Amino acid sequence: MPSEGISKYKPNELLAYRDSLKDYRDYYNTIDFAEIKGRKEGREEGRAEGLVEGRAEGRAEGEQSKAYEIARQMLADGISIDMIAKYTKLSSEEIDKILQ
Repeated sequence: MPSEGISKYKPNELLAYRDSLKDYRDYYNTIDFAEIKGRKEGREEGRAEGLVEGRAEGRAEGEQSKAYEIARQMLADGISIDMIAKYTKLSSEEIDKILQ
């Protein structure tokens, strides 16, 4: 194709140029759209996983906190460390820390 600019193209060359330009733009728009969609889906998936993990961690911390609270109450009532460990699933070391 001539290098003087598109004004010098013959009608069939201009049509071919426009078609190739359209193909080029379509191709890169498709890639851009796929990248944007992929990032969006990745973020959504990451958020969903984060929520699941966050909830699981929150529940575990809540259960642990409740076990410590129950252990404190049982210690205050004079219940043995072995019994507290049995019912709260806390180790004797953890219960000893509460005593200190």
